[in-house]
Amino acid sequence: VADCPDDLPGEGANRLCPGKNTILQDQMVPHLLAFPPGTSLHSDPLVASGAVILQDRSSCLSSQALCPIPAGAIVADACAAPGNKTTHITALLALADKEAARAKEGGDTPDKKRKEKGRAEGIEGGGAVLAFERDRVREQVLRRQVAKLGCGGRVTCHGQ
Repeated sequence: VADCPDDLPGEGANRLCPGKNTILQDQMVPHLLAFPPGTSLHSDPLVASGAVILQDRSSCLSSQALCPIPAGAIVADACAAPGNKTTHITALLALADKEAARAKEGGDTPDKKRKEKGRAEGIEGGGAVLAFERDRVREQVLRRQVAKLGCGGRVTCHGQ
């Protein structure tokens, strides 16, 4: 969201230059929302719980460059701490695995049945991230972030 005057003339001006209280979905990075300048979400309970991750667009672009990520892919992250890019890649892998399981079944079925079938066929949970960090301190930061966001089953952390 850029700094924009509130009085832009013409139809569609709001779309091109939204108001100060507008939240936008990023057109390049799915699942990324853009908030107005000055918005602070650091103390929000969703952020504290790990349900929402605060990350700027540039940090999402490396993960997005891998898309479409094939189901079951193994991704190496060679500069992983503090873990936001690592967990973003992990989320993309989980989506790819779910979509592959859904496509293999021929449509939507209850989640439990889809997960059981996907596990039996080696699809669900197949993708993984090998996260490497240069020193022990940064590796511990990475491990905490991965644990906080519930990605431990797909991420293997490696330190110096």
